[in-house]
Amino acid sequence: MRRCGFLVLLCGWWLLAISQVEAQAERSGPPAEVGESRLYTVDALRADFTQFRRLVETEAVNPYRFTDREPFDRAFDEGYRSIDRPMTLREFYTRLLPLKAMIGCGHCHLDYPQEYRKGVQTRRFPLIPVVVEERFFVKKSLSPTPRIPPFAEILSINGIRIDRILSALRADISADGHNPHFRDAALESCFQYYHANRYGTPSDYTIGFRTEGGDGAREIILPALACDTVPYSTRESSGLGCEILADRGAAVMRVGSFIYYGDKNRVFFSFLDRGFQRIRREKIDPLIIDLRGNGGGDPFCAARLLSYLERTPVAYFSQPYGRYAELARPVPRAAQPFTGKVYVLIDGAVFSTTAHLCALLHHHDLAVFVGEETGGTYTCNAAVRGFSLEHTRLHVKLSTATFAAAVSGFPPARGILPDHAVHQTVRDLRRGRDTVLDYTLMLIAGERSR
Repeated sequence: MRRCGFLVLLCGWWLLAISQVEAQAERSGPPAEVGESRLYTVDALRADFTQFRRLVETEAVNPYRFTDREPFDRAFDEGYRSIDRPMTLREFYTRLLPLKAMIGCGHCHLDYPQEYRKGVQTRRFPLIPVVVEERFFVKKSLSPTPRIPPFAEILSINGIRIDRILSALRADISADGHNPHFRDAALESCFQYYHANRYGTPSDYTIGFRTEGGDGAREIILPALACDTVPYSTRESSGLGCEILADRGAAVMRVGSFIYYGDKNRVFFSFLDRGFQRIRREKIDPLIIDLRGNGGGDPFCAARLLSYLERTPVAYFSQPYGRYAELARPVPRAAQPFTGKVYVLIDGAVFSTTAHLCALLHHHDLAVFVGEETGGTYTCNAAVRGFSLEHTRLHVKLSTATFAAAVSGFPPARGILPDHAVHQTVRDLRRGRDTVLDYTLMLIAGERSR
């Protein structure tokens, strides 16, 4: 079974961006005193709120693309007026989260200062979840002694119904064009992070759950885990791989990330060259490219994959963007490109550069897409800059430029749509079945039998 989570947001670009923001915050002044119960004055909070609003209005590229100026201004005005008493850092943070999400940019981010995360957010939720059919299941327990079976359904956490938790956290997550598929992918891979940000970090969790065929709802108390034992993203990356399914006469190329910048380009290029050489040598057709969970990375890597699939050279970007300017010109075809049929597996974690590539493959009719709508669109905002609010030292990360693939006819608020929409069911989840891959292999078998 494969169920992929969050994106580049889930991968190295986000972690790198956070570290860059923290570095800037450290240069901006001495650390503020931190503590879960520390109260900030109304004047300090309003000053930071005003600074946050000014940053959004002057530094973020096109902040009103997905939310009109009038409702944005109204939300900011109401938020400012709601600061009528001293607040803790978490209370203030949760005031800003929905405003940050209104921008509709998946590269936009808001985080606690480093000293708060290290000194206060010291514990984490002990389960990895998966969202299926609007229900919340345990994918895996992180506790050394698991006490809830895999794929039990979670009904509540610390007395709060799971539907209320999901609604609140979805509203907190920034997504390109408010894409719900990206939000759920982010929730799955970084649930511990998002839950701690909004609800704090108690020493234990009272979890309401039920099991398949059980006698009804039950409750159990699970101890929280030390923060340093839980990774920021719990998504298991598929990495890079190429598998020949001899009995199916097909190949599966798994590309879990394009995060191979600079000198690491050659690692990715070598993987592609070897993979396509093997496919050509063994005369395999069709090819399944599994991009699920791929949150993006270096456009040069995605363009290299495009060079093997395009029928004639096509441009990657619609305009010359900085160091990627050459990608606004047609990308030369690989010396020995793949000329057979291509199927691409996608999900809500497909984002940024990977969504650009999917838009190009779709626009030029180079592949059949199977799975779920991507979390990214043909265009996204990036070129991220980090800022620190003066009093609370909250970290603000905003995109300052837009990057668009060289395509037309795609709505900016939607991801790339599959030709065959396939969703994992609860039954498939419990059986450990890779629903999307199985469906694709069935499509291939059906076409061969005609």
